[in-house]
Parts: sequence; structure tokens; C-alpha cells
Amino acid sequence: MRIQHRTLLALLLGAVMVFAVGFTPESANAATWFPIISHNGKCVDERKQDPNLHAKIQLWDCHYPNGTLVPEQTWRADFVKNYNYHGENWRVFQVVNKRTGLCLEIPDSVPSTAPDRTQADLFTCDANRASQLWWMPVANGLVGLVNINSVKCLDVRGNDDDDGTVVQQYRCNGTYAQEFYIFGFTG
Repeated sequence: MRIQHRTLLALLLGAVMVFAVGFTPESANAATWFPIISHNGKCVDERKQDPNLHAKIQLWDCHYPNGTLVPEQTWRADFVKNYNYHGENWRVFQVVNKRTGLCLEIPDSVPSTAPDRTQADLFTCDANRASQLWWMPVANGLVGLVNINSVKCLDVRGNDDDDGTVVQQYRCNGTYAQEFYIFGFTG
């Protein structure tokens, strides 16, 4: 198992070096666009370049034609506010897709009751929609995305690495399925 972990780490670090080209650390308050890369090296992606609201979010191979990441795999974190969660100060962001200008959210008429495995999607940005607000803690170079309404984590279903794998919310459990590389994001 240890050899497999080292092999995966070596492959991932190689991929990170390729993905990092063109991305420089900057403040998250600036219009810094970045990929959100899963622990298995796939990009968080807007499914099928869907022009409609509620376009689903998935994993897909990262695409860099002409050295630039495709816009459906490019994101920005816009600071919204500080949020007090049980005495902790959380810096809260909206995560915006470059191609659509729509925000990452957990859909539901009452998002705090959205169950585990609810697939993430895109919707018109509204800083008053708690379903679109994300606390993004950074630890050891990895970023988690915690929806402040459900207090559940953005999660790669089954920690799978196939193209088309669902990106969903799931109770936070500290697994690789809930850790992402976001270059240039410092929280």
C-alpha cells in the first residue's frame, strides 16, 4: 500500500507541476482564476458546457489547449463575508465558474436539509443564498470546501477518478475525496 501511495504522490506532484504553469499565488480577493483539482489529478468541471441553470458539476481530465485551462474548468473564489460558526470565524466565499459566471452550489429548496450525495451544480450568483457560500480551509497545501448552510463538504463520489465522476456534498470526514488543490488560493 505504501508503494502505491508513493507512486500516486509522484504522479500527482508531476501533474501539479504541469497544472501550476501560469498560476501565481495572489489574494483570493483579486480576480484570480484557477483550476480546482481533485486528489486524483482531475479537474472540477462544468458538465457538457451546459448553458442552463443547475448545470451539474463533475470531474474530468484537465484540458490546457494552447497552454490555457478551458473556462469550464476555471474558477474564482470571491470573498463574501466573515461568518461566525460556533465561535469560529470562517472567511466565506462564492466559487464562480469562468465560462458561465455562475456560482457553485448545493441545490435544494431548503439546502440545510439537502442529503449526502446531493450533486453540486451552478446557479445565478447571490451572496444571500447560503447554498452558494463556502468556507475553504487550507491545510498542508490542500483546500476543503464546506458549504456553510449544510456544513457538509464538497466530495468526489467514491473518491473515483473516472471522467464524469459526480462532485457532491457529503458529511465531512477528512478523506482524500474532500481535499482539493487550488493554486493561488490562500484563504
